[in-house]
Amino acid sequence: MAFTADGGVSWFRSNPPTFAGPIYGAYYVAGGPLLVAVGPHGASYSQDDGQSWLPLDTQSYWSAGFASTRAGWLVGPEGRIMRVEFES
Repeated sequence: MAFTADGGVSWFRSNPPTFAGPIYGAYYVAGGPLLVAVGPHGASYSQDDGQSWLPLDTQSYWSAGFASTRAGWLVGPEGRIMRVEFES
């Protein structure tokens, strides 16, 4: 993963999430420096723009979405939906 804070003029590389393999989806949660990444081998979150990661799950996920700064959902194969809630 790579991040930019200046509209793409410069980029910096983050550390990889806690799961191996590709990242199918990543989502910045509005209102805070919270990033969620998902892929075929799990889900992770970072509170420091990808410098460090913590695991959420080891199942396969395709995408993530958040309705608020605290609550969201991860979606995966066979209709799997996992609700995620972070403490503020």
